[in-house]
Amino acid sequence: VYDNGFSGTLKSTIPANTSPAVQSLYTGCDPATLGLFGFQKPDGTTISLQDVTVPKLWTILGEHNRSSCIVNVRTTFPPDPVNGVMLSGDPMPGENSDYAYPPEIKREVAGFRCQEKDDRMHKELVPPYDHSKEVLQHAEDIFIHRFGTFRELAADGDYDFLMYWVGETDFLQHRLWNNTD
Repeated sequence: VYDNGFSGTLKSTIPANTSPAVQSLYTGCDPATLGLFGFQKPDGTTISLQDVTVPKLWTILGEHNRSSCIVNVRTTFPPDPVNGVMLSGDPMPGENSDYAYPPEIKREVAGFRCQEKDDRMHKELVPPYDHSKEVLQHAEDIFIHRFGTFRELAADGDYDFLMYWVGETDFLQHRLWNNTD
C-alpha cells in the first residue's frame, strides 16, 4: 500500500502499440490528434520526433525554466533542443547519427547505442529463440550500459524531470515470448 500515492487501471492508446502510446505519454494527446499510429507514416517512412507537432512534456517544462534529462525514449529522434539533455531512443539510425542534445554531450556518452551488440541482436541472432541465451545476454548488457549512462547524466545534473525508456524488456517479450525460461 502506498501512503502518499495512488493506483488505478492503466489503459493504452488505440492502436495499442508502442509508438503511439509513447507519443501520447509525452504529449498528452491521443494518436488521432497526433496523426501518428505506428512507427511508420502513411508513406512508409519512419516517423521522427519532428513529426510530433504538438508540445512535448519537456518543451512545456523548459518554457517554465525546468530542466529535463530524457534518455532512450522511443520515437525521440532526432532529439529536441531541450533545457537539459536528450539521448534519442529507437527508431534511430545508430551511433553515428546526431542522437544527442546538446550535440557536445555525444563525446561524453560515446558508445551509448551499443551498436555492435544491438546490431547483432536484431540482425544476426535471428530467429532470436534459436539464440535465446546470447540474445538475453546482449539485452542485459545493453540495458546495463544505457541505464548506467542515464544514471551518470542524472547524477551530473540538477534536473527537474527525468525520463528513461527500458526497451530491452519490450524487445525480449516480443522476440522470446514462447521461451518460458
